[in-house]
Amino acid sequence: MTGSLSGSTAFANHGASVSEEARHAGAAPHVLPDFNLLGFNNRWTDLQAAVGSVQLTKLDRFIASDSIGGVLRSGTGRHPVARHAAVPKEGAHAWQAFVVYVDPRTAPRSRNDIMERLHEMGIATRPGTHAVHMLGHYRDRFGFAAGDYPGARDCDANTMAIRCTTE
Repeated sequence: MTGSLSGSTAFANHGASVSEEARHAGAAPHVLPDFNLLGFNNRWTDLQAAVGSVQLTKLDRFIASDSIGGVLRSGTGRHPVARHAAVPKEGAHAWQAFVVYVDPRTAPRSRNDIMERLHEMGIATRPGTHAVHMLGHYRDRFGFAAGDYPGARDCDANTMAIRCTTE
């Protein structure tokens, strides 16, 4: 994958070996970079931070609208192929992304095949989560194996986030 990051840039990008921009421009949205450094999310410029501060004033309205997440929840329900987490009665969800677990036992295609098909249709997706113990830095430093945390491993391989935005 092109777009490899230098050490200091990777450090500011969660320790990723490839930038998000390069990954999103690639042909396979399910391919994630390796994370060989302990990194942080320090990628905002001053201008982005200023815009973000204004956006935060709209947060309550965004959360209250729940339009896209609600539509996706009603469409997926408790589907045997793609399950989503329940929203607690006392909570709310901002729906930055709608994450589903694609059950490999019942789905007609793998999560990656589904993501590629959605990509072809112009629908933005990404893997739903990382299994932190499988990322390069933690795996190498602490000697974790993929099977040490099977739930996290399975979520890493089978969850998909569908971008929830109207903008």
